[in-house]
Amino acid sequence: MIIRRAHLSDCARLVEVAAATFPLACPPGTPRADIDAFIADQLGTPSFTDYLTRDDAHIVVCAAGIRVVGYSLVLTKHAGAPDPSFGVQGHQTGYVSKFYLSPSLHGTGTAKRLMAATVSNARGHGADSLWLAVNQHNVRAHQFYLRCGFTPVGTKTMQVGHGLHCDHVMQYHPTTEPGL
Repeated sequence: MIIRRAHLSDCARLVEVAAATFPLACPPGTPRADIDAFIADQLGTPSFTDYLTRDDAHIVVCAAGIRVVGYSLVLTKHAGAPDPSFGVQGHQTGYVSKFYLSPSLHGTGTAKRLMAATVSNARGHGADSLWLAVNQHNVRAHQFYLRCGFTPVGTKTMQVGHGLHCDHVMQYHPTTEPGL
């Protein structure tokens, strides 16, 4: 497994892994049509091409050879700024917008390595803390983020198709938390 910054040439592989892993983060009962609409609108080639060419979007991939099996996306600068109602504190916080790994790698330690690389990359781009949102029904992901040193600070909602999903907002302060 190699963990590295993404390149524009990774775009098609990122689209594939995003389409395969996003449904895993949705709560049970989410209509497939809503999931498919979100994937088409937010996780297609135009979205990843945009992220890969912006200076405030940073993608780290986990690759097995040329196959991308996981990725993270952190937004920094103004793009990473949370709504004040989310409970996030800090001046230069980065938003972990996406963090996905193929299920075959769950429990192998690969996700922790990907998170460590994500934190390091975000710090290299000026983030003094990170925040993310995880669906309140995604217990596995919530537990993982807790083990990595993220702490719950608030809540937010996310539109997926016609459904409104409730998320926990969690924050990581690399200078004060031991997580990674």
